[in-house]
Amino acid sequence: MITVSRKQISVPFEERIICRWGDSGKDTVFFEIAENDPENCAYYLYILFPDESVNCIPLEKIGGSCVWNIEADHIFSSGIAYIQIKSVAENNVIWHSPKATVEFADSIDSRETQNFTPTLFRQLDDKVNEVQELAESFGETIREYTQQIIMSLADSDYITRSEAVELIDEAINELLLPLDRRLDGLTPSGV
Repeated sequence: MITVSRKQISVPFEERIICRWGDSGKDTVFFEIAENDPENCAYYLYILFPDESVNCIPLEKIGGSCVWNIEADHIFSSGIAYIQIKSVAENNVIWHSPKATVEFADSIDSRETQNFTPTLFRQLDDKVNEVQELAESFGETIREYTQQIIMSLADSDYITRSEAVELIDEAINELLLPLDRRLDGLTPSGV
């Protein structure tokens, strides 16, 4: 239970995660308020969210405690937030507590996913598949080309082994250049 005593708010560590943002079901948070306030006072919970937005929620008084029945529209975003309790009587603030840290847990399906829509996932998946197909295609082409060079060099008496390896390396680099351009988003010439 969150306690308020001598106008100080104390949130036990195990209760710092208040609820999961995006849930439509209700959660309940209890506040034990040990203050000598007038009988007609009302208590309000202020929440400062990570994006600097603020919500004010009237708390229900039950004896020496207050109850916050959390509704989905009470929570503007997930993350670390600050809460503060205010005591008000006859439209005058009697006192307010300092801020206390709480957390509204995240939910993957409740996140704003404007930058990561299913369309973007599909585009990324298509790009990965395209790169994989290109790599396989170039790999096969390199194997065939290398075999042709080796066969033609095997019949030659005028080239050394190191020159043959150098020619093969150059041929492979020429074959990989269009792939490098495709990966960089450039359109290779001749492909």
